[in-house]
Amino acid sequence: MSPSKISKIEPTMADLVQSGRQLYAVKEQKARNYKRALKLFTNAMRLCPCTGGIKRCRCTCKSFGVVANYQESIYEEAMYTCNCVIGRRFGKCANPHHIEALELRAATFAALGQLDNAMKDAEWILELAPQLPDGYLCVGNIAQLHKAHDYAEYAWQMYTAGIEANQDTTVDSSPKLQQLYDARKPLNRLFFRQDPLYLPGEIVTHIFRNLELDEIIDCLQVSKQWARTLTSPVHAPLWRDMTFSWREKSTNQLNKMLSWAGDGGARKIVIPRHMRLTDSMFTLLLEKSPSLEHLEISNPREGLSFPLNEKARNRLKHFSFDKGWNDNWLAD
Repeated sequence: MSPSKISKIEPTMADLVQSGRQLYAVKEQKARNYKRALKLFTNAMRLCPCTGGIKRCRCTCKSFGVVANYQESIYEEAMYTCNCVIGRRFGKCANPHHIEALELRAATFAALGQLDNAMKDAEWILELAPQLPDGYLCVGNIAQLHKAHDYAEYAWQMYTAGIEANQDTTVDSSPKLQQLYDARKPLNRLFFRQDPLYLPGEIVTHIFRNLELDEIIDCLQVSKQWARTLTSPVHAPLWRDMTFSWREKSTNQLNKMLSWAGDGGARKIVIPRHMRLTDSMFTLLLEKSPSLEHLEISNPREGLSFPLNEKARNRLKHFSFDKGWNDNWLAD
């Protein structure tokens, strides 16, 4: 058969990745071979079915560094945060050849000293497949090449996020997950801080019960994870002791706190001097706390009504108030 009639066989993604890997490993003329390898890795990525035959760029909506600084979920940032056309046009991709091409391209950029480009590719892996350990490992490894303390902490945060994202995967079944543990281990000495919210629920409740109510409220600002956890039903006992301070509370805040307290509402309410409390707020506290057992009121505002029925009164085990209170509520 004439050579001209033999159809040309197009290389596959696997072929291009393997050819690029071989060029990357050549010890002579490294800079030249690195650049050739970059082209092969890029061409391999373009062949991925996830592109739909059109050029796929990386999403620029995600800010993994900012999320890590605020101790929020890196996985959720990778999985859901996207407001650009990339998220609407392309889906996630766990194609192993696509992931490997990006890993090798990131390594090649790093070998050329182009750490910014290497980091972009590493974060692109995380964007494509946040459920896999590969992206977290690659981002962490590139971050450590910067040799700065901030980047070392970012690396530790990435390794930790990858481990948490794969908590249902056994280490024996995933070499990359084992690499995450191995990479994080030497950094634990510098950055490991046991988050108390990872402890059993009853221990978390016991710890936070030692805080004042306003301090617990402040803890909700630590992160979305803390807010979700501390207001979940398992920690309802934290909100059943409403010992208020002078700090003002809105009706909306009181409503939320009473809902977090669960069935029966507050068991203890202490209203200090100088706390601004309207009739509607006081009524809300009492009506949403049918299991109230302890009530203290200091120097209440004159004329403040006391909407407590006989059944609720009988449940009270402790009641005290300062001078100036109108005790007509005790009358039948």
